[in-house]
Amino acid sequence: MADDAADGRTRLFLAVLPNERVRDELCHAQREVAPLLAKGRPTSRGNLHLTLAFIGMCDAGEREAAARALRVACGQSRPLSLALGGMGVFEHGRGGGVVWQGVADGPGLQGLARLQASLVQALADQGLGDRLPDTASQFCPHITLFRGARPKGGWQPVVGDGGEGRLSSPLAHPVGTLEFEVRSASLMWSHHPEGGELTYDELLRVPLGGA
Repeated sequence: MADDAADGRTRLFLAVLPNERVRDELCHAQREVAPLLAKGRPTSRGNLHLTLAFIGMCDAGEREAAARALRVACGQSRPLSLALGGMGVFEHGRGGGVVWQGVADGPGLQGLARLQASLVQALADQGLGDRLPDTASQFCPHITLFRGARPKGGWQPVVGDGGEGRLSSPLAHPVGTLEFEVRSASLMWSHHPEGGELTYDELLRVPLGGA
């Protein structure tokens, strides 16, 4: 992923950030999965997140528009409780796959989907709708654990129901049960500080209504 443009534009996305307890669980999952992979780049602990909407390169005015959209959508949503779900894979051909941990089904997941839909609408209302990828309306909440991943013995076939049925090759791994509260959403900056490692910095955190 390229760094910011020379004209001062920044690469932005909206996300839910896990707490330290959840990060511990996700790092534990990475350690369990790593021996199953022939290759793969683990997401650093500080970069673990659940993307709600990827916006891309934005100028200063667009950053303010994204912040307004975040405030509107969060104001329309309530705090919710999520539980980590099973693991899966998005296969990307020669570049390797993305290994991720999902969110368990339940009222919290439904609330998260409503928050994401509100964000997509608010971004469109702020004139940023054309910046969103086509998949923005097909929300599949997940936290990326590895990129460029290739297994040692092949991915497992699809065995899930409804939510997993559209996924590509879920990984054989027990479903997580760790529950955590989501009380805010964040505007994130994706960049390479001074050409270094990819870093996701939080620019703005907005509480969900009533939090």
